[in-house]
Amino acid sequence: MNWLFLLESCASGLLAGLITYFAVNESNSWNVLVDFRAGLLTVSTFCGLFCGLVVAIPVFVAEKKLFKFLNKFVFAGSLGAVIPTIGVIFFKLLAEAATNIERVPGKTDRFLWWMMLACALSASFGVLNGGYKNFSRALMGIMPAFLVAGELIDQKTALESIKIIDYFVIGGVTGLGYGIVWDLLRESWLDEDAGKLGIFRFYLDADSFWVGNSKFCDITLDFGAEVVFQIIEKDGMHILEASEEGNVQLNEYMVRYKLLADGDVIKAGNRTFRYHTRVARSRDIVPEVA
Repeated sequence: MNWLFLLESCASGLLAGLITYFAVNESNSWNVLVDFRAGLLTVSTFCGLFCGLVVAIPVFVAEKKLFKFLNKFVFAGSLGAVIPTIGVIFFKLLAEAATNIERVPGKTDRFLWWMMLACALSASFGVLNGGYKNFSRALMGIMPAFLVAGELIDQKTALESIKIIDYFVIGGVTGLGYGIVWDLLRESWLDEDAGKLGIFRFYLDADSFWVGNSKFCDITLDFGAEVVFQIIEKDGMHILEASEEGNVQLNEYMVRYKLLADGDVIKAGNRTFRYHTRVARSRDIVPEVA
């Protein structure tokens, strides 16, 4: 378990909840059926902030680059706000249509509300990381978190208006659930020694992972070409492809193109990364480019 990432996820959730509280601060703001405007504003603000912060904060902690932090935050935050907002609108329309036919019994509407919200936010992470697999991965952490936090909020706000504690509850629990599941269900990743902070972990979730001297790379180096090397996913395997100017070493040997195996050490300049994967494959039986 990467405790640094878990701490960053929890901090992202708490910060998203705090900012949402000051931005909205209205009663029944988590109940879109009671106050549609407040509910829509709350959901779009919280989901956008959470998605943006949980993506951008680990980047800032690892690289200390403000421009890259803002770029990641705006891109992920916009996506995290748009998809849940659309989900809220559809939920409102379906709820009104269902009410006209037959009244939904008990707390079923609240249960469905939190489920919809979890699915919408998880869909944002799925689109952001490129695939249904990452949508399912995020959903397994966010769904139980929203159901637990939502039940606590609904029990409390049944008697009084929402207070700041409710935003901290949903933010903290969501960050905790997401952080635990996202790290535990990882398949392939790069680890870099972070000294007293432990390790910086970079998840290989997309089809390609770029490392180079560009603020738009997944890992930004302070030297070398715009792209020093990239890691490409193909049929469940990861292939390291270095540029001509990259001077990339794999297990102390210069390489240009190589299939990666668990435990491989990648060195580019003064940066060293260790590749890990939970997909058990033998490099010896797979044909490679000479």
